[in-house]
Amino acid sequence: MSDRLLDRNICQTPVNEAAEDDQKTQSHVYCVEDPQHTLIGKKAKPHSGTSPRNLTSTTIGDELVLAKGGKSRLFAVSIKDRGAIIPGGHLGKAFWYSKSTGEFVSSTYYFDDYPAWVKEWNKRRPADQYRDQTWTLSQPKSRYVYGNMDDRPFEKSYKYLGRTSPHALAEEIVKISGFSLAVTRTSLLAGKIIETPITRRIQLAFHPKRSGNVLIVQDQFWYLYHKPEAFAAMHGSPHAYDTFVPVMFSGPGVKPATVSRSIGPEDIAPTIAAYLGIKPPSGSVGAPLVEVLKDVKNQSVAKEP
Repeated sequence: MSDRLLDRNICQTPVNEAAEDDQKTQSHVYCVEDPQHTLIGKKAKPHSGTSPRNLTSTTIGDELVLAKGGKSRLFAVSIKDRGAIIPGGHLGKAFWYSKSTGEFVSSTYYFDDYPAWVKEWNKRRPADQYRDQTWTLSQPKSRYVYGNMDDRPFEKSYKYLGRTSPHALAEEIVKISGFSLAVTRTSLLAGKIIETPITRRIQLAFHPKRSGNVLIVQDQFWYLYHKPEAFAAMHGSPHAYDTFVPVMFSGPGVKPATVSRSIGPEDIAPTIAAYLGIKPPSGSVGAPLVEVLKDVKNQSVAKEP
């Protein structure tokens, strides 16, 4: 980790250059796409390489490594590549699950070859025990608070797992069934939009160098996906049912409590940074949540073990 810290200046990652090229070529680029770094042991294919190259900010993990002079070890693991790569930041190591192989994989940004412990984990193939299984209740239905609300007729199955316990142009667009709003980048850059909770979320999501020319919002309960029957649920709208999500914090010094007030995803990183006694990520715009921190002494939480 210290080698990466010394050899790589995270502020020099060519994020802006990549974004400008995307605008010029009108090419579609995945959020963690990087053609320079392929999956370990795999041949390069179009749009298959991944890394944190497109990140425009440091992350909590980066700041933790920097605060400890490169001594902290940072690993991020997720089912999805973006779920590991983005939290892992520029200085961490990321692993994600491959649905095609049943193994956890990574890219050449992090390693030239998999460490021995990763090879050993994949060799055991622990995911195989869940192959072709369905999600069912592990306890009698009467033991669940919402047991009687499970497996309702209108629920959809997630792939083969079953449905039990899962988890000018703008003006024309809004004439199409399923669309409620379309905003052009020109209007956003000029500040010529009516301020509403929905348009505020569009403004926060808009990136002048990366976003498209028209940003659209679907009607409530519509999917912006070409196969609407493929997933039981989505998370791509600004409506309340997609954005009303509980946030949980747990750790030494954090007292049990339930707080009911609106916050945003941007408040999570500065809260964790304050809890650890380190600087927030370079692109952080949120505020620490005082309810989490009021009984925490940063000095005892962030000190060396």
